[in-house]
Amino acid sequence: MAKKRGKSEAGMEVSPPEHRPSERRPEGFAPWASAAMYWAAQAPLRWSVLGAVAPIGWIHLAAVDRPLRGRDYLNLWLSGCALWLATLQGIRLAFWPLYAGWIVLSLYLAVYVPVFVLASRTMRRWKIPLLGAVPIAWMGGDWIRSYAFTGYSANMLVHAWAEHPMWIQLADQIGAMGVSGLMAMVATGIYLTGRAMVSGTWKKAILPATTSMIVLLVVAGYGRFRLQQADRLYAARDPLLRSVLIQENTPTMFEADLDRLQRAWTAYLNQTRTASRYAPVDLVVWPESTFSAGSAWLASAEIPERLPEELQQAKVDRQTLGEWVSRSQQDFEFKARLVLAAARGEDAYDLAPEEPPNWPRLVVGADAMEIDAQGVRRYNAALLIDPSARVVGRYNKMHLVMFGEYIPLEPILGWLGRMFGFSGIDAGRQPECFDIGTVHIAPNICFESTMPRLVRRQIAELKRRGHAADCLINLTNDSWFRGSSILDHHLACTIVTAVENRRPTLVAANTGLSAEIDGCGRVVQRLDRFQSGAILAQPRPDARSGLVQQVGYPLSVLCGVATILSLLQAAVVRFGSTRLSPWLGRSQR
Repeated sequence: MAKKRGKSEAGMEVSPPEHRPSERRPEGFAPWASAAMYWAAQAPLRWSVLGAVAPIGWIHLAAVDRPLRGRDYLNLWLSGCALWLATLQGIRLAFWPLYAGWIVLSLYLAVYVPVFVLASRTMRRWKIPLLGAVPIAWMGGDWIRSYAFTGYSANMLVHAWAEHPMWIQLADQIGAMGVSGLMAMVATGIYLTGRAMVSGTWKKAILPATTSMIVLLVVAGYGRFRLQQADRLYAARDPLLRSVLIQENTPTMFEADLDRLQRAWTAYLNQTRTASRYAPVDLVVWPESTFSAGSAWLASAEIPERLPEELQQAKVDRQTLGEWVSRSQQDFEFKARLVLAAARGEDAYDLAPEEPPNWPRLVVGADAMEIDAQGVRRYNAALLIDPSARVVGRYNKMHLVMFGEYIPLEPILGWLGRMFGFSGIDAGRQPECFDIGTVHIAPNICFESTMPRLVRRQIAELKRRGHAADCLINLTNDSWFRGSSILDHHLACTIVTAVENRRPTLVAANTGLSAEIDGCGRVVQRLDRFQSGAILAQPRPDARSGLVQQVGYPLSVLCGVATILSLLQAAVVRFGSTRLSPWLGRSQR
């Protein structure tokens, strides 16, 4: 009697072989092995070599001929849950309600594991071999999650290799997603080679083994070429500027505590005074939100004729507001003068009204506020302060952290903010460039450096405006995460983003990890977590170009589109829709 033929989730007709329970156990374990290796490849263990083999367990499920059932995809998703819960556990340390955010984000990111397997299997139906289907689906998944729900671009495969510069140089041509896709291709080649050797079909091992070796040689060869090119370039050029990055170990709490904020500010002032041994310097940098000490910088001293509704409800009149604005501006200028004097190792009271232009500037992270008749707007800002204590440049953070800086779906979820006394901030609208003499610096704040598409777009826009950035500065306050591996993941993203854009990058981070990174992603120097100190950074210019700067991420976009189409086709096959079938194709027999 002929065996009944079945239909796979990708539309392929197969004759399922008889499986004994003992034969299915490896397939059930394989996704968990991949999750464990993926986690171990990154911080805190940093077993980077596992980055080249971590996806093999998931690839195995993409390669098996039998149809995958619901429990198989559930097992894939659960393995992803374990991976992301372990990787992102540091999120919960910021504030106890973020336990929910940690869990929800992890459960969402875990969806991309079964999505990858399903997309790969569907692409095999398109006659794309596994060596091609896996990297396409991998890059497509990375591209989708980089945009969906405001995007999450951290913890890609490439970030496991962030501390090994030679292996990430190709990111300037194909982006972080492209290098991750090549790593997935290598893992596929290793998997197919091993499978052929185990089955005794040695000839089938030639193509995948050769492909993996060629990919590794190309990546390493290009990396070596770019690093040697950079060494010659940097040796022939003077540093852009002398900059001091200040790092203190001051904890951050959700609950407001004015005394604690002022003690933290004083600690940064003292560390700046200690760092004055590096004088003369062009720039002193304080991390995100450290300069305010409970007092926001006001964009304008003018009091609107009609106060916004928010202040009227709080029973604030124009006189009270005017007095508060005056005190705030005086307080801000006084603090700026103290820091400027500390940067030169002098007494603040010796400052002259007009400072010489060769004295240091400040770039500080601060709360900023705008008040007009339309309302009160609050920003997480980076401020450029000139030697006479005037704010001459401001960048407002553009990419806000969900549930950390704003509540999504405010009409529906606004009660969460009211429950925990949370007031969100407003997003900035455009990038800015700070001029330090003839050097153009583009600031970004906090996790913006984990969003390569955002940083690339900012650099491109500044270039169109005639202010091409020579250097990037990331101001961040990672003390929220209590020294967890979130700090390492953040720095790994910043390193790869520096390579994509070929820009030296300076990181000033409260509680760490502050660093100077060159245009090749090499960490020139860094301060460890919970360390008080300062870095004298002298970044070298790197004006080299790549496809990412010129055209963005076309390869990742194509892979993303292919992945979406494959998922739609899988849905058509699964649910029997006839409306989309003419566009996506019916199952081939």
